[in-house]
Parts: sequence; C-alpha cells; structure tokens
Amino acid sequence: MYASYHSARRLLGRSAAFALGGVVLVSAACTTANAGLVAKSFSPPAYSPSASLIDGFESPKVNRSMWWLGQAQKGQFWSDARLARSDRRSVAVRVGAAMRGCGAKCQRNELRTAPGYRIRFGQEAWYNFSFRIDGKLPARHTGRWVSGQWKQQCGGSPFLAQRFDRGVFQITVQDNSCRVIVASSQGLGRKLPATRLTGHEARQLAKNSKSCASDIKVQYSSNATLPNPYEKWVDMAYRVRGGRNGTGLIEIWANGRFIARVTGSIGYDYASGPHQYFKFGIYRAPMPGTSVARMDRFMRTGSMSMFRMIDGG
Repeated sequence: MYASYHSARRLLGRSAAFALGGVVLVSAACTTANAGLVAKSFSPPAYSPSASLIDGFESPKVNRSMWWLGQAQKGQFWSDARLARSDRRSVAVRVGAAMRGCGAKCQRNELRTAPGYRIRFGQEAWYNFSFRIDGKLPARHTGRWVSGQWKQQCGGSPFLAQRFDRGVFQITVQDNSCRVIVASSQGLGRKLPATRLTGHEARQLAKNSKSCASDIKVQYSSNATLPNPYEKWVDMAYRVRGGRNGTGLIEIWANGRFIARVTGSIGYDYASGPHQYFKFGIYRAPMPGTSVARMDRFMRTGSMSMFRMIDGG
C-alpha cells in the first residue's frame, strides 16, 4: 500500500522532524471550552508539502519534541520493548478504571503531536501508523471510546476518529454536530459509486441521538470491512484534508487494502483556531477494566510521494 516505514525513514533522513530542541510548552485558553496550545520561546518551522514527521518509537523514552504529553498520565505510558510491529519497540498507553484525566465523566491518556508541528485545517496530509488494542473493550454501546483522532484547534469532537462501540472498530467523520460512521470491522455493505449516508449511520451529537442528514458521501471498495485491531497489529493509512462547504476529503487504507473515500463537509464551522492536530491513546467514558493502546511506525507526510498505493488508490 505504501513505502515501507524503513524505506521512508531512509528517504526522509534528517529532513524529517525528529527533534525540536529546547521547546517549552504551555497551555493557553481558547475561545471555546477546549484548551489550545502554544509553544513558548519557539518559532516552529513553516510546514511545507514536503515536511514530514516520523517516529518508530525506538528510543527508551517518548520523544517529547514530537509529542506533547499534557494529556498523558504519568506512569501510564511507556516505550514498550515487549510488543512492536517492527524493530524492537512501540509506544504503549494504558487506561484503568480509576483513571480520569479529563474530569469525572471521562478517562483520558493520550499523546498529541507537538504544537510546533500542527498544520492548518484544510491542508492535505498523509498519515500511516500501526496500532493494536489489548485488554478491555466496551461491551455496551458508547460514543466515547476513541483511539486515534484528528481534531481542529478548539473545535468539538474529532473530525476524524478511530472508535470502538460494543467492541466493534469503527471510523467516524464529523460534519458539525452530525457524526457519520464511514467504515467498520462489521462492514457497511455498500460499494461504489458514492453513497450519501443518513439514518442509523449518521447520528446527531445529542442525548437523544436522533438521526441527522449530512452532505458527506462515501465510496467503498469491493472489500470495505476494516480489520480488527484487538490483540493484533493493524496498519492504517489516511489521506486527510478537512474542509467545509463540501471541500473535505478523506481516504482510508487498512493492511494494504483500500477501504473508502469520503467527501463532503468535514469538520466544524465554529472551530476558533485555524490548525489541526493528531492524538493517539485512549479516550473513553468511565468504565471498568484496563485497556492498552499501542502504536508503532508513525509517519505524517505532505503528499502521496511516500506512499505506494494499490487496490483502488
């Protein structure tokens, strides 16, 4: 599906962002309820289509120049030498029943791309990483079990998210308050051409969770069922370009297989900041049991030049 992680690392070399050096991060209030981030005493390099981030997590410690740890819980994330997708290590993030991290109504333990490496919302970027989930998964319905998400600065819920609901792996896309399931490990039963999603696959973000309509359209491959990342590695790749007024585009691959192409209004009209960022870990509603999310071979690049597409790309 894409160039191997090691090939990409060799090609990118030191042009990839491996370290910023001397970055001091502080939080700053946004105009919405969500907190934004700024970098103190640091001017980040201008992001260009060729700029890339790459991390194989081979260091004994998490690279703090690349990952902001303000939402990571001390002692509950580590460089894991026991399980890796390749080479020797991955990064592991754990959430247990007693953990909170975001108030009484949720449990959070996440790494976030550092503020100096945020990109503008609407700027196209390509991501690939391997991940797996071990431990407890939700057996009941929940809209709040996320492991991997893309967020607008000071926006609402992630405009693109990897979720688990009743133990089923799903990918959702946000159109303001309308959340659309665009892929699932149980399959959605649709194929090309594009299908506009409404009804049970598009739900309003409200307590009554009523159905809602969206202009989001999804084109599925002939085999659009996601692999299950529970207790085994799954290789994910995304082409991500958020955008309102029908300009958004997301393409999804899993284990080298094209899954879906999503177009339409993606994101929020009311986000108060111009940037977006990626987070990985676990964000869930309070529930019993311990879960561990692991990620390996993370890469973000500005174009498809580092990816070798097959099967519908």
